[in-house]
Amino acid sequence: MEASRLAGMSRKRFCAYMSLNRSTLYYKPKGESAENLELMQEIDRYYLEHPTAGVLHMQSMLTLKGYHVNVKRVRRLMRLMHLMPIYPKPSLSKGTIPKYVHPYLLRGLDIQRPNQVWSTDISYIPVDVLSIF
Repeated sequence: MEASRLAGMSRKRFCAYMSLNRSTLYYKPKGESAENLELMQEIDRYYLEHPTAGVLHMQSMLTLKGYHVNVKRVRRLMRLMHLMPIYPKPSLSKGTIPKYVHPYLLRGLDIQRPNQVWSTDISYIPVDVLSIF
């Protein structure tokens, strides 16, 4: 049974109550064409063997197999299938391995009064290492 019949209203009143256009009650999704379903099977077969293949690679493969498709169509179908290529993602939060770890010279020092120890960081100052020696 329809929702409007369950509510005990006519379709017109039900649509007005729900703030819907009446044509939405009659809408049926069309689905994918037979050609797109065939393309999706080809994409799925190739993706299982090559999970790093992206949209451009997939479009080239389909062109070599005789299909005339553009990048937008392949991208839409891959998104519909929830296929994402595997590739290295940027890891910006990871630091590099330091070349030299400077010792902490104040470890174990008993600080008793103000101005006993001063500290600053000058690592931002560029130094020509060759001119020091």
